[in-house]
Amino acid sequence: MTIFKKAAAYGGGEMITVIGPEAFFHGSITVRGSIRIDGEMEGNIGEAQEVVIGKNGRVRGNISGERIEIGGHVTGDIVCSVHLEIKSTGRVLGNIRSPKILIEDGAVFDGNCTMGAELESEQPVAQVAAARGSFSARAVPGDVAEPGAARGT
Repeated sequence: MTIFKKAAAYGGGEMITVIGPEAFFHGSITVRGSIRIDGEMEGNIGEAQEVVIGKNGRVRGNISGERIEIGGHVTGDIVCSVHLEIKSTGRVLGNIRSPKILIEDGAVFDGNCTMGAELESEQPVAQVAAARGSFSARAVPGDVAEPGAARGT
């Protein structure tokens, strides 16, 4: 009988880095798998396959990853290569760039949004917004956009 299992290569969902509810992390982190933030982080998250900010999580910094789910508060820019979801408890103050975005009713987003399947991950958010135009939005509970009301600026 063995006490510890052999470490497996990341296959999606198995290995995870966690910053727990009682933790405060200061500095940038590069994660080649997934990361969950339930505490506080001040710094950037880069190269992650999956990023989950729990409903009590707080991040002050930029986030870059494939799939990102925001249930807590983020102050900083988000660059997502596959899918970004802001839960009803989520709050994002900063620019976002992703080919697919879901913002649940009750979520707060204050910043610029750039979408498109051909987004180049190496361009900073400000360069993409300046080159292609951007969509500025502030989503708060109870707001309903009329069809055709949103226009690029």
